[in-house]
Amino acid sequence: MEGTPKHDRVAGLLRRAWGSPLLLSLLGLAATRVWLQCNMFGSYAQSDDGIVSVVSSFFYGGAMIAAALLAWRRPPSARAERAMGLWSFFVMTLATLVIIVGKENGSHATVMMAAVLAGIGGAIGGGMWTVVYRRLPLNQSVFYGFASLGLGSVGGLILSFLPNLASYVASAFMPALAFLGFQQAFKIPREKPAPVPVYDNEPRASVLRFLAGVAAFSFALGIARGFPVGEAVPFDAGMRIVHQLGVVALSTFIVWWAIVARRRMSFKFLWCLEVAVMALGILLLSLFPGSLTGAGVAIVNVADTLMLGVLWVTLQDVARHSSTHPYVIYGAAWAARVLFRNAGRILIALVGSSVTAVTSLAAVLVCAVVVSMVLLLSSDALKARPLFGARGFYEGGSAPREELPAEVSLAVEDVRGATARAVTVGAFADGGGQTPTPDDISLQERFGLSDREMEVLAPLSQGRSKAYIADMLFISENTVRAHVKRIYAKLDVHNKQELLDCLDRHRF
Repeated sequence: MEGTPKHDRVAGLLRRAWGSPLLLSLLGLAATRVWLQCNMFGSYAQSDDGIVSVVSSFFYGGAMIAAALLAWRRPPSARAERAMGLWSFFVMTLATLVIIVGKENGSHATVMMAAVLAGIGGAIGGGMWTVVYRRLPLNQSVFYGFASLGLGSVGGLILSFLPNLASYVASAFMPALAFLGFQQAFKIPREKPAPVPVYDNEPRASVLRFLAGVAAFSFALGIARGFPVGEAVPFDAGMRIVHQLGVVALSTFIVWWAIVARRRMSFKFLWCLEVAVMALGILLLSLFPGSLTGAGVAIVNVADTLMLGVLWVTLQDVARHSSTHPYVIYGAAWAARVLFRNAGRILIALVGSSVTAVTSLAAVLVCAVVVSMVLLLSSDALKARPLFGARGFYEGGSAPREELPAEVSLAVEDVRGATARAVTVGAFADGGGQTPTPDDISLQERFGLSDREMEVLAPLSQGRSKAYIADMLFISENTVRAHVKRIYAKLDVHNKQELLDCLDRHRF
């Protein structure tokens, strides 16, 4: 039987995740997000924590910019990257303790000091994970990134129903969990050879368009957080559930779509989903002011939180295929998100709640979302990798193309007016980059290879180990061995060198 049933693939994925360094990486990143929700946004018992969130976000974005500039000037060493875990543990824990003291004593100055520490600690605590995720293939980043997002929402929802002091005390343990997970995650080996830095060739204008699109959307999010009167909107139990479980539902859907169903996944797909959720929130705020304001803001918060996952996996792909340090890439994009969201939040706080102001702000909100769509979904956006292409990095169950260098064309091509796959596997046997023509016979057709065998053959011909291929395709090593045995039989080879020779002889 060709291929692997969906339930076997999911079972293999979970078996591989459990007990691996990636599992603790998942839990550690989720713990970081739970801490951020509690210490920067008041556990989302309302749309944000008012002035505390504004101050924290300002220093959060400022710390991101500082880290980006420092890494741009002098990329940190591996030792310095690992030291970030200890720094995050110290600053995040200290921030929580200062918040507890300030809340208990009613000291506004102490709470503001804690907000500053929370912003800086949050930047370190989130940013440190970028060097870990850079080591993952894109499909694994999607799984662990969105699973972490959903798990963090569950934790945040639980904390939101605890008394304030209890929630802060519980969050004080999160930096320790994140630190332990971060240390364990460094067991993930660096990939050799390193992925080709194709994003280095992106036009600067494309990068600026991306950052501008992120900034415009974030500005709209900031306005919506305090809409319509400029103050944080209280969330009752129902609205908290809508917010957090909405994120869980969308994260689960994305993981199912990309990993289980193996459907097309692209930045455009993710961003259209993001815009759809945001549009629903704006619609409720505009058409039903007052009666459904809480529901509208809760849905806007779903879009805000979902944006964390969308940006995370997008920037992970850029960082993985770029010679620029991840701190620079994540720092620039995250600063654009946080600071412009803060600008929108400050704007609505200053404008007030007059009818004219509310109408004008609603128009600005809609315009900002439209501008972000134009900037991020146009043909002039980033295009160096399949993630930004129309077909994305999966295509109907074909091999995950993000594993291949840019010059390798592992893609689904309609070469005969049908759906035959024309995969230039031979091209990477000797570093070539030839492109198939409509008259060529694909390697798959020539040797009668199945779709799954082609998925295994591509990384196998690059010298990847069976364990690596199993992780990449979310199947067991025994299944990989069975596919390799059948590939060898069909190509009439007996070892890897003979396989490479065969591919070289039959390259397009």
